[in-house]
Amino acid sequence: MRALAVARVSDRAPSPARARAGRSVAPAPAHGTVAGPWPTVLDVAGVLALQRTAGNAAVATALQRSPLATPKAAPPKRPLLRRGSKGAQVKVLQQRLNALGTVPALKVDGDFGQKTFDAVVAFQKEHFPDDEKQWDGKVGPLTWGAIDEAYQAPEIAEDEASTGKKVVEGMDRVNAGGGSADSGVWYPYNYRQYHPEKYRPDMEGGFADPTYFEHKEFMEWRLKPRMSASAAIRSWLDGLTIAECYTAMIAIEYETLRAAVGNEAFDRQFGSTDAVTPPERRLAIFPGKPVIRTKFMKKTAAAEKKDEGTAGDRPARVGDWYYFMNHPKYLLKHPGGAWQGENAIYVGREGGVQKWAGMGTSNESATNPSSHVTEAEMLASMVGAYNLDRDVDDAAALVRITAANKGVLPPVLDPANRAYPEKINGPADILNAKPEKLNVPEHVVDDTERKGGFVATAGKALDPEAVKKLREGETVE
Repeated sequence: MRALAVARVSDRAPSPARARAGRSVAPAPAHGTVAGPWPTVLDVAGVLALQRTAGNAAVATALQRSPLATPKAAPPKRPLLRRGSKGAQVKVLQQRLNALGTVPALKVDGDFGQKTFDAVVAFQKEHFPDDEKQWDGKVGPLTWGAIDEAYQAPEIAEDEASTGKKVVEGMDRVNAGGGSADSGVWYPYNYRQYHPEKYRPDMEGGFADPTYFEHKEFMEWRLKPRMSASAAIRSWLDGLTIAECYTAMIAIEYETLRAAVGNEAFDRQFGSTDAVTPPERRLAIFPGKPVIRTKFMKKTAAAEKKDEGTAGDRPARVGDWYYFMNHPKYLLKHPGGAWQGENAIYVGREGGVQKWAGMGTSNESATNPSSHVTEAEMLASMVGAYNLDRDVDDAAALVRITAANKGVLPPVLDPANRAYPEKINGPADILNAKPEKLNVPEHVVDDTERKGGFVATAGKALDPEAVKKLREGETVE
């Protein structure tokens, strides 16, 4: 089991939400008096405390001045679970353990078998000392309480430095992969190349764990009802997942938000085992503007100012998400290609040099391979991708486009018409290419001009204020 980023229950400081929920009763007057000041709202525990210290008269006066707070709904009753237990509450347990970092993730089948038992014991060893004799694999009140407590605790602070670092870690996690046919995040063509025995044609449009997700359209996933969004986003990033760089970035931002607000708050917003979350709020990963883009992210300062800086000295903060465009006519040369650009994270300076990382980036160095690349190295990779011959993906795209255009291939896609350069000579050809819109029926229609290289206006990052609101208990509609 992965080391969990939570403290022992007895050692944890109260979360901001829990601190605010604590009683606020004014210092008690002498017994029998009715002097104030009085709290704005009394809860039941506050009434009892005031009764003990000041008497019934003080309580009567307090209730005249301040309404009695509506008690919070009690959490759902947690049954005793043990090896052999079955049902919905076992599924809840399995998802909570998955969200807390169980490796390998448990199958959410409602069957408390050996793997679930082992995960429970691992959790107990992480949270309870041996002399308490709590390493029994049974999930009773104490273990449920520890799981629920850990489930609430944020793993990182909500400030820009902490979330930016977590975003970089997320991209490193994606690029580290799993190296197996059943794990990691893969581009479709990579998975087809390395695991042809497992590849299926329907994976071309994306794949993620069907336990948690409905695969709606091309590279589009929606969380199923009454599933844990926290467990689901971990599953998406652990894999097996087949996606592309944009949806990988969306997933990384969701995971960073989860770490900053805690699993409970994340599930309350994006999908919970305990309630039906409205479809419009449910966790969605797709190449458009899902809730995280519209509600929890903001433009970077450079994007607001349209400040490009200079090559090797871009005005970026660690964790900022930017875009680097390949040659504007890449999609004419490669209509089925995956290198029209790179969604990239700024990882900071290494050896005094700015470095970036995107899904699948590589410095292509045999002596010191790394997914952290300079801007020049990223552009060099784009040149190499542009100069490749058309492949089977391009051929399939041409067939589809021709069929959709009543059997006619758009002239700009025909190499005989030389509407695009067959080869480019280097990064300068990308940077100096004339910006233009591509308007090819049934292929790509651009509303804005494509310009090769760093796209300053694409800069975005998690909004600390929005993160803070969710962390403190608000639900964002």
